[in-house]
Amino acid sequence: MWSNKIRTSGYCTTTEHELFETCKRINDLASKFDDKELDNVSFIEIEALIEREIVVMHRFLFLLTRAALMESAGLLIFGAGSKTVGNIEDEALETIVPLFLRRNSSKRYEIVHVVRNLFRKNPEAESKDTLKYMIGTVKRTISNKCREKLREKNPLFISTSRKVKDYIDNSERFECCSGIVRESHKEPELEDRRFQNTEELVSMCGSVSPVPSTVSEAVEIIFDSLKSDMLEVRRSVRLKDLKSAVCRILEPIIIYRQQNRKPMSPYLDFLLNESYKLLCETSEELRISYQWRKGFDEITRTAFCEAGIEYIWDKTRFDKQLSQFKYLAAYIPGCAKHVYNREYKGSLQNFFKTLEEQWRNKLRADE
Repeated sequence: MWSNKIRTSGYCTTTEHELFETCKRINDLASKFDDKELDNVSFIEIEALIEREIVVMHRFLFLLTRAALMESAGLLIFGAGSKTVGNIEDEALETIVPLFLRRNSSKRYEIVHVVRNLFRKNPEAESKDTLKYMIGTVKRTISNKCREKLREKNPLFISTSRKVKDYIDNSERFECCSGIVRESHKEPELEDRRFQNTEELVSMCGSVSPVPSTVSEAVEIIFDSLKSDMLEVRRSVRLKDLKSAVCRILEPIIIYRQQNRKPMSPYLDFLLNESYKLLCETSEELRISYQWRKGFDEITRTAFCEAGIEYIWDKTRFDKQLSQFKYLAAYIPGCAKHVYNREYKGSLQNFFKTLEEQWRNKLRADE
């Protein structure tokens, strides 16, 4: 499906093989920087060749991102304008910007690190492997952009999204496997039936009365509505669509609660808002300056930062928090506990500690 969407694009005709060849050339060129005897002339020549490949890579990732956004039939922020092709293309271009920025540490484009990481993990990668890896990169980039925009709109949307996964994990009725939420102990579904997207889920529940006021009620109503024999769709839902639909359904309540919460005083309300903004700013500064123990890509580093903001804010503002694993798992799809323990645990603990220390130092400096 994805490769077909690339081939039939009006912008260019391409194939999985061409994407693979571009990635291979970037990897081969970038590997030459490891040569200790590389002279300045050769260095400049390699840089120029990589620049040419980067332009081609930008086109590929734009097409993949646009296809992903069109598949989900929506923009990255709830209710943001009409869902025209032009708007989706603008969102696609904006979404992939972080992949084409240079790292401060190496001055290399982030996408170069992504490509090199692909071939480090799988030196024998073929065209289908490359496409799968790049699709995963694009989806994680979209998820990060969604969370960034949701947090700008209202920080409560992020906690609501996380509560959806927490409810699924602790519910006897539901289970989540490979990003698909279904009712437990049900017969296998017909593969030819399609998933409902976010817009359809919201529309399907639009006439429900009374309107749900909690995450659990919204999830239950969505799955109750899917039981209708009139619907030729699956009775399971993609987790990303479920999270978006629940936030959309609860949006009036979330906004109302944010506007009508009663702090101890207007001054305290101001301090809390400023503290949260400072935490976000500290996280962004640390993402660039932190001495990462491992060569995490930009997407993973952003996941660390987002998880750190949520973890520290819950800990300080509400005096409660989940395990660090659950905060990171909400930002890295498919991050099972054994993967977390092997690849992320030590690095995440150190990052969270550094983030909290730097944030508290800034708070004290502003007193």
